[in-house]
Amino acid sequence: MSSRTVVCAALSCILTACASVDAAKYAPSVDNLQTLKSSGTVEARIKPFDAPETQDNPYPVHLRAARMHSPVGDSFGTYLSNAMEQEFAVAGNLSPNAKFEVSGVLLKNDIDASGLSRGEGTISARFVVRRGSDSVYDSVKTATGGWDSSFMGVVAINNATAAYPQIVQTLLAKLYADPVFMKAIH
Repeated sequence: MSSRTVVCAALSCILTACASVDAAKYAPSVDNLQTLKSSGTVEARIKPFDAPETQDNPYPVHLRAARMHSPVGDSFGTYLSNAMEQEFAVAGNLSPNAKFEVSGVLLKNDIDASGLSRGEGTISARFVVRRGSDSVYDSVKTATGGWDSSFMGVVAINNATAAYPQIVQTLLAKLYADPVFMKAIH
């Protein structure tokens, strides 16, 4: 390893030592939108999801020496509910006067950028559908994802923050693929 590479690596580590970064903003998944649109007419209200801080669900998320925050609210629970709200809105299924309400709790938000060649993440959430005071759906869904990482901290952190919305898309795809969920919202 050349001295120039070592100096660059050291500077990268120093520059990210106290960095605060935001996860990439969520963009609705085309596949998720097609699933929602093909399910028929639905009207939903999405409540902000809870995200109690635990060992499995820290806030902010530690990415090497940086800390990843949610760009929506001050919680990745809010990030998740906002992602779902965006998809329901684009699919034409969002209404403040809807018959049912979706709420949830973010249980696990593990984004690991410590790998030198590969990063991995796992997101798990409990989703609840209520009609009035009756709970008609209550299930936990989990999604995992991976991305290319790097020895260089800046690259690893940028790749992890960019991969986060894709794991959320996968989590919501698993929810929408559950026929019990789809039945509960109709």
